[in-house]
Amino acid sequence: MKGCGYGLSITNSQNILLENSIFEENSFNGIGLFNSFKVTINNNLISRNQRGIEISDGSSENIVTRNLIKNNNNYGILIGFSSNNMIYNNNFEENSYHIQSLGSENMWDNGYVVGGNYWDQNSFIDDYSGPDQDQQGSDGISDEPYDLGENNYDSYPYVEKIEIDEPAIVEKFNLIVRVLDSRNSPVEDVSVKVNEIPVSDYSFSRSTDIQGEAFFQSINSGRYRVTIEKNGYNLKNEDIWLETQNYELVLELENLSNLLVFRIIDGEDEPITGVKAEFTSGPSNQLPLTGTSDEDGYIVFDRISSGEYSWIFTMSGYQDSSLDTTSPGQVEYEVVLTAAEIEKPPIVIPGFSLLTVILGAAAFIYILRR
Repeated sequence: MKGCGYGLSITNSQNILLENSIFEENSFNGIGLFNSFKVTINNNLISRNQRGIEISDGSSENIVTRNLIKNNNNYGILIGFSSNNMIYNNNFEENSYHIQSLGSENMWDNGYVVGGNYWDQNSFIDDYSGPDQDQQGSDGISDEPYDLGENNYDSYPYVEKIEIDEPAIVEKFNLIVRVLDSRNSPVEDVSVKVNEIPVSDYSFSRSTDIQGEAFFQSINSGRYRVTIEKNGYNLKNEDIWLETQNYELVLELENLSNLLVFRIIDGEDEPITGVKAEFTSGPSNQLPLTGTSDEDGYIVFDRISSGEYSWIFTMSGYQDSSLDTTSPGQVEYEVVLTAAEIEKPPIVIPGFSLLTVILGAAAFIYILRR
């Protein structure tokens, strides 16, 4: 956080870990805790702010450890009416004032061996060692406590600077993942996950929008695995490097390879060749499917999307048949076709029209009745 009014303000909060970050050149606080509890501030660079850290408004049970707190214009740390916090193993260097404590009593060390903080511009003496600093031999800890005022003491201040690695500035990039289907059309509501390699807690997830895009902003440089997933399609992974620039990744979803087999037979359980099968309704992501039965009566579809289908089977000389299926599910179905009824033509006596035959029959019946 650089060049802001407040680098980071945490208010009415608890159980937060703030680490490996840089807070510099902010016009008020680098970090501010207000009425907050059990916040850990660990391994940060807090430099060239008006105040490095402010802890106030009754904040307590917070831990400030292994931070580089230096070159702040007003105070390295300002604590106002907030007690029972622990501040230890930090380096305080070249601040106008290292500390200002108002109505607060806090712990400025974590006991012997772990020790307190390093305070520059002090001439600490280190001739002795031990919890009471009364044993022969130096131990890197001042023989006398450091009085911070208002009943605040660092009982074990360090004579030399504590070895603390300065947080590195990590380059960040934007990532756009565009997902298309086999027809190069955008696919909406695809789950897109971005996981750091090797696997860590640094991961992100989004769903694609109507343009088939998922946008990830300010991702640390490094190696990542991009995973796309949607019902009806195969899971797909691709590894990428974010190193020097923003990245745009285009991935194509592939339909699930669900197998579906139809065996077309007649009423005598004999296979029928040449029957056409096609679906009349199905999943929106499924391309049109048609097939024709082979000499053994089989029609095989080996790449269909998951979902519910309605099928129709047609062939000249047979009645149409329909069937509903669900994929994945039952793999093979038997379809029995019934021969179509053949309409019998009317009987016609050669050489006579139908009307003549009817009139003759009527006359014959009339004569018999007389």
